Amino acid sequence: MSATKMEPAAISPAANSEITEELLESLYSGGLDAILETAYSVLGNPVFIRDVSHKLLGITKNIIIDHPFIRELIETGSFDETTVKKMKQFNRFNAAQLHGTSCAPVLINFETDKPNLITGPVLIGNTVVAFVSVVEHCRPFVKDDFAIIAKLCKVVSIQLQKSNTFTMSGGTQHEYFLLDLLEKNSKTSQNQLFIEQRLKNLSIKLKSNLFVVAFRVEKNLKSETELQTIAKELRQLLIGSITAVYCNHIIMLMSSDTSQPLSPFQKTSLDGFLEINSIIAAFSQCFTDITKTYKYYIQAVESIEIGKNIKVDERLFFSEELLVYYIFRLGDKAIDLTDYIHPTMLRLRDYDNDNNTELFKTLYYYITHLKNAAHTLEHLHIHRNTLLYRLHKIEEIMEIDLNNSEVGFHILISFKILEYSARETGREICFR
Repeated sequence: MSATKMEPAAISPAANSEITEELLESLYSGGLDAILETAYSVLGNPVFIRDVSHKLLGITKNIIIDHPFIRELIETGSFDETTVKKMKQFNRFNAAQLHGTSCAPVLINFETDKPNLITGPVLIGNTVVAFVSVVEHCRPFVKDDFAIIAKLCKVVSIQLQKSNTFTMSGGTQHEYFLLDLLEKNSKTSQNQLFIEQRLKNLSIKLKSNLFVVAFRVEKNLKSETELQTIAKELRQLLIGSITAVYCNHIIMLMSSDTSQPLSPFQKTSLDGFLEINSIIAAFSQCFTDITKTYKYYIQAVESIEIGKNIKVDERLFFSEELLVYYIFRLGDKAIDLTDYIHPTMLRLRDYDNDNNTELFKTLYYYITHLKNAAHTLEHLHIHRNTLLYRLHKIEEIMEIDLNNSEVGFHILISFKILEYSARETGREICFR
């Protein structure tokens, strides 16, 4: 495979004006599909657009391209692994970045059964975000094609800037891969074989346990690019992760050999980073099916909202610790959760109010410490005999047996409902 870089030819002023007008008209009439259709009519050869992660963004439609290379590209939405490796070998995917600010299209001759391509980079600012390629299929290339493709790349850039996916991204291949996984209705994000192919193309090796992490910056940012700066720092903090800016959050895909996403050292480091930068973060539950990434992205974002209400003094949340509140949130609109509180708990609370005692608080810490007397004593700073007396009194007032596991579970859920209800309505939690 060889590649040649040619300067754009000088198109006559009349032809240049006509081509510019046609391309701009397509830009405002129908997006990428219209641009591709116009490009085909001007160039006489099929055109396709791919992002830097090798995902197909669009290809000329309504024509029959009877070639295995193109058929596979349309069917899989990506290049095959062999093609990607060869193009990486010749550094043609990053030609514009490797040669300064030059945007001149490149002629790629595979010298195999694959057709020749003219490929030009699409830039937003100084970042390459995509590539436009013309396939030498219907007619041989001519020198004027290079100038037209250079102009086409600029038109595609204008179109892509209408999408937050490109204007908010850092332009990395891994970032576009993650952004695609986060699109709920994307066919490619649900295609296991396609994802595996892209992982190979991008040389991404994920471990068996996956996590989505959502980061929300609480402070006002001077510009949207500050999110990209923070995302870069997070990647350095949590090595091996992939990040993307998506819907005003920084979203991270992490993988681990274990079901625990962070080591104690990483957790301490991340806590400090979040505090300094006024960031709230939440980890999804562990999952193994990468096609479920969107589902766990939603879980992580929801966990930020729940965590902010329930654990107001914390900045780092884990979805598995908030799962019961997540369930409450799902059912909150359909039912009154307080209807399911243990019926005699309010009787105990009234007893405390009438007698200036702390039985309700004692029950809370005893149950939440899983009936561990030592931990309860440590938290309440009372004598063991005092605890035993209070527990006996609680059983007497509530007419329950605290040794019954079902009763203990009902009381635990009741306290969780009271916590959730208090936070949702802005009331103080009186039993902590």
